[in-house]
Amino acid sequence: MSAARITRSDRTLPEGVRYKISALVLLSIIATLVGLTIAMYANSFTPTAGVTLRADRSGLQMRPGNLVQLRGVDVGTVRAVKLARDGGVEITLAMQPDKLRSIPANVGVRLEQMTAFGNKHVALQIPPNPSTRTLSRGAVLSSKDVSVEANGVFDRLDDVLRVLQPAKVNAALGAVSQAVAGRGEEIGRTIDVTNSYLGKINNDIPQLTRDLDKGATVLDIYAAATPDLMRVLANGTVTARTFVDQQGAFHGLLQQLSSLSGTGQDFLAINGSRLVDLAHSLIPITSLLEDYSPEFSCFLQGADKAHQLLKTAIGGVVPGVMAIVSIQPGNEPYQYPRDLPNIAADNGPNCHGMPDYDGSYIPASLMVPVDKGGDPNPPGPDANRARLAQTPLVVRLFGPLATLGSTPATTSPATPAGTTTAAGGRR
Repeated sequence: MSAARITRSDRTLPEGVRYKISALVLLSIIATLVGLTIAMYANSFTPTAGVTLRADRSGLQMRPGNLVQLRGVDVGTVRAVKLARDGGVEITLAMQPDKLRSIPANVGVRLEQMTAFGNKHVALQIPPNPSTRTLSRGAVLSSKDVSVEANGVFDRLDDVLRVLQPAKVNAALGAVSQAVAGRGEEIGRTIDVTNSYLGKINNDIPQLTRDLDKGATVLDIYAAATPDLMRVLANGTVTARTFVDQQGAFHGLLQQLSSLSGTGQDFLAINGSRLVDLAHSLIPITSLLEDYSPEFSCFLQGADKAHQLLKTAIGGVVPGVMAIVSIQPGNEPYQYPRDLPNIAADNGPNCHGMPDYDGSYIPASLMVPVDKGGDPNPPGPDANRARLAQTPLVVRLFGPLATLGSTPATTSPATPAGTTTAAGGRR
């Protein structure tokens, strides 16, 4: 048995060696698992499509592993960040291949800060007019839009504080705090009133907008009229200087006007009622003129036409008074009461053919019926025949007393030639 034990112990390893080997294997397994975990976290086993992003600058906290997002969804990561030869930054993006089909080729890029002090991420933005082509492997994008960073804010804040002088700002804020101390209710009421005013103004904003648009148009008109206004003002200075130079004469004119106004006041005080009566008495006349006013234009046009015809017939205008004299058949002497005037026209205003009347006929509107004073024997074909009057020559030479004791002349039943008028009498 002793020999067998010696042989078995020679074939097995010592206990301490076995423990060391077991520990080494365990550490190897742990290291392998940790490596696999890190590789899986880094998406080392995930297929990616490389896309290059060029920007003027990347700002702070732009490093490999930062996210690439589209509308808040992760579509890739930042693989590398390096300086470009042209002075900008070249960022390599590891995009998920299955997401490229949802991204247009003209996608916009913005480098945004996720938190105030956190890492940046690449934000892809869909443009208003997306391309029908999609983003492909190896594409090159560009961006000039980088969000504001904390260090930039602090730099600008430092400049602001340097200008504002914090000590003076503190003193001003202290004075403000003392001014508003104990006035919270008043300030609250003021804010409420201001809020109501702003609410009313908000309802009137469309009208205010229209008024401002119209105001711009008015201002354009004034701008166009400004040269003319300036010339008017310049001319006004000349007029004002003339008034200053002639102020003595102007003063005298005002005195004369004052005296004239006093005289006019006295005149109206004495004759005011008479003027009123005169105005009342003119009402029928002016009413009649108003009724017959349509005849004025045709009469004046007829007179002008007659003037043109005379110029054509005579051969020009001769200074002086032109008259055409013709011998007409004699009429019987005036007989009472046959030849009393009879005003019986009731046809209102009528141009009776004027201004185109040529005198070759009597308009029907002038033929007044007998019961309204018209001629019972209108002119016939013998109206213009030469004839002797019924009155003896001795009566025409010496008057009716020359035939005392003789038989009075009888009146011929024939009606002499005359002209009927709208009034119905003889002319």
